Amino acid sequence: MIISLDAYIVRVREARKTKARPLGLYDGRGPLISRIHRYLRELSTKYIAINAIHRSVKVENLSLNGDELRGLMLVGHFGFSGDIIDTSTGQTVYQKKKTDADPIPYFFSLKLPPNEDKGVLVLQRTGLGGIKNLFDLLIVGQFIRDHNGLVMDINPLAPQEVLRDYIARGRIEHVKLIRHSIASDIADQFGGVTNEEEGVVELTIRPKKKSFFDKQGLLEVVDGERDINSLYRFHAFDYDSVEAKVTVDGVARTFDVVQPKRFRASVNITRDVVVGSNGHPDYNSLVSISDSVIRGMARKAGIVL
Repeated sequence: MIISLDAYIVRVREARKTKARPLGLYDGRGPLISRIHRYLRELSTKYIAINAIHRSVKVENLSLNGDELRGLMLVGHFGFSGDIIDTSTGQTVYQKKKTDADPIPYFFSLKLPPNEDKGVLVLQRTGLGGIKNLFDLLIVGQFIRDHNGLVMDINPLAPQEVLRDYIARGRIEHVKLIRHSIASDIADQFGGVTNEEEGVVELTIRPKKKSFFDKQGLLEVVDGERDINSLYRFHAFDYDSVEAKVTVDGVARTFDVVQPKRFRASVNITRDVVVGSNGHPDYNSLVSISDSVIRGMARKAGIVL
């Protein structure tokens, strides 16, 4: 199971305006971090049931230290009944009721520098499970109800900003040109058929020399200033997407050069996090790793911590 920390930018602005307000005095009276802490504290006394989406939620380990706020959001699914199985024996050990829920902990950490107009939020994602939608529902939704005319935005860090940093600081391991069909001439040579076939054809360039690739050219493509076909031109190979693998800070990331907006500002921490005896990531380990992730994402977004 892959464990990741997804990064988001937090801002407060007036409705129908784009200029963000200082986080330390967003409403003219107090800091945004205190407001969010209040919302999360209200969720820490007991589990609440959100019947519309069949989720139960409770916040634990809530900690506020200056402009930093972190904790765990325990999320359970309910609304259906069935057998609970002991996988070591294959036997049914409990009959789950429709009102039962099995909470899973998800880590969150928030850094909102008071003199900045944007901060960083990181949320744990385990496999496909995460809490971004719940944060929008419980925190952003309550904020809008409490503040007439103000909006809180929690948006992914712009992929161009992340990729620009990765390309500039990292090592480009390979570039892969991909065609999502098998051209008729290739299909004829390899399969004896004369028509274009469904499938994938890939051409990978993996040099030994570290500085082989044109980083500036890739940056121009990511920024939309240059067409990919002018950077990589192959008369004998008509490709429709380009994949690049970059290693930065010891972590390898792969992205689509042609469509960089698909890139997620996320860090895979599966190999780095300590897993506890309960099978979930250790809280202190998540705190340590998230501090590093927040600093890196803040640097990419131009936020002074």
